[in-house]
Amino acid sequence: MDFVSMLIPNPQPFHHVRQVKILTSVVFTSRPQLPTSFDRSLVQTLVEDIDKPRSASTLKFGYFARRGHPDFPFDDAMSLISAAIAKEPVGSKRWFYLQDVRGYAIFKTNVLTLGEGIAAYAAIFDAADKAVAADALYPMRVSVAEYAAYIADTDNKDTVQEEPQAKATLLKAWKAYALIAALPMKGRTAPPDFISAFAALDSSDDAIRVIEKTLTNPKVPHSFELLVTGASLVAPKQPEKAISWLHEAKPLLPSPSTLNAVLTSPAINETARFYDLLVDVLQKNNRIDEAIAEQRERIAKVGGGYGPLWVLLARKGDTNGQNAVVAQLKSPTLPGREVLRAAGTMGQFKLLTAPVAGGPEAGADVLQALLLPNRDRTPEEEMQARLWLGSYYRNRKQNDKALEVVTMPEPAQLTGRGRLMWAALSRLRETITVPTPAK
Repeated sequence: MDFVSMLIPNPQPFHHVRQVKILTSVVFTSRPQLPTSFDRSLVQTLVEDIDKPRSASTLKFGYFARRGHPDFPFDDAMSLISAAIAKEPVGSKRWFYLQDVRGYAIFKTNVLTLGEGIAAYAAIFDAADKAVAADALYPMRVSVAEYAAYIADTDNKDTVQEEPQAKATLLKAWKAYALIAALPMKGRTAPPDFISAFAALDSSDDAIRVIEKTLTNPKVPHSFELLVTGASLVAPKQPEKAISWLHEAKPLLPSPSTLNAVLTSPAINETARFYDLLVDVLQKNNRIDEAIAEQRERIAKVGGGYGPLWVLLARKGDTNGQNAVVAQLKSPTLPGREVLRAAGTMGQFKLLTAPVAGGPEAGADVLQALLLPNRDRTPEEEMQARLWLGSYYRNRKQNDKALEVVTMPEPAQLTGRGRLMWAALSRLRETITVPTPAK
């Protein structure tokens, strides 16, 4: 892979993406202002007000996640939290918040052992049936996401695999999640990354058994999120079951009116991820016609996805369909980012896998169309297209075309990524030589 290909992001299918990290399980609608220092009085107040808005998140992200030596020692803070937990009945709203902060703090600091942190989260998941009555769905959901994220983090792999209760607690987290996934909740959290977590503990077989038991339990409501997460986890070994659950989840997708109302809403991303997963499972099991139909539906609902559609049509041998997709990508009304995503998939310009036959040529064709004078594109989109095309022609010994395509005036007022792309384009231009014609 050269410096050109390294610049361009290549999104992976939904079920291969690590969705959360330990510090991002809470989704803030606005960034809270955190105190710059924490003394005993402030920590004590936050512990006393633990069930009030942002008290728990301030303790976790402002205090325990802060690097360096705190003004008030972590050991003393943990003593305050443990004392407060001892005064609360198990399963109360305050208990859930305090226990969540305690588990998080143990994972983030070395005040107590990792096993004690796992035990703190296990206690939360064991009390999942009390969360509804306690109005504690939010801290329960946060705890599930945080625990799964910690286990999924590759930096923690060696240590968590040595903990005898890590796997059992992850299974408890799944069961707790299944109980609350369909229930309305105040506040937003990132979805738990069970896929990476079970993989980190080499426990996919155990996960599949528990997931099957959960989704065949008539007492467990089948929410969209639960069905899709379950399908993601079983897809590699039980694709037909995954497809069945995804078909069951499909009627629960956000309505078209919701999607059209807020085009940048989480509903758009949720819908796109659903179709990406369904199409991926279908095509891996040679159900190409169904995969094509679902991919077309994805494009109609949320846009994007032209590249994967072209690849599916290539697998089917549908040349007319492929040509129709290329024609759509050449349309002046299609956003430049859509063209770039599609071209990257068709031509595999990042060199991650071997491209489908004809893919690089088709990708180069639509990139050339993006550079036409009548196309609406940003400077960054134009430079990205020129980077790919220049590398494409240079690799085919067509240096005259390569030099022509990488030559452009420097755009004005470039910032950040734009400056990096311009530097890469300049370096690529320096590597292309065109022989001087003999006189």
